[in-house]
Amino acid sequence: MSYGDLVLTERPRGAYWKGHAIEVNWERKSVLWNFFFELCQHAKANQPIDSFALGSQSHPASVTKLKSRLLSEPGFPAALGRLIKPAGNGTQRLDLPAEKIHIFEIVSLETLRERKG
Repeated sequence: MSYGDLVLTERPRGAYWKGHAIEVNWERKSVLWNFFFELCQHAKANQPIDSFALGSQSHPASVTKLKSRLLSEPGFPAALGRLIKPAGNGTQRLDLPAEKIHIFEIVSLETLRERKG
């Protein structure tokens, strides 16, 4: 892992970009966290995200609206935001290679494990 990587932890919710914490209160901004987390998981699989990834009740414009809200959130890095790009009607993708995205999950109280895909 290098300082150019994007790192996410599920619990406590946290995101780090280029070695620095992304200063968003993810606990209070659950909708934005869920969107960003799904966006990153899809990017690891080299896939764009669409409204179906957000749930069956999501409106087709949800992804674009959530992207806009995320990018206007104080503390969200503009450089990272520029990597979120349209990938078709109602879809977005994080233009970051999978090997630069690291998502960690809790295995036990003292153990984190990186997700593989």
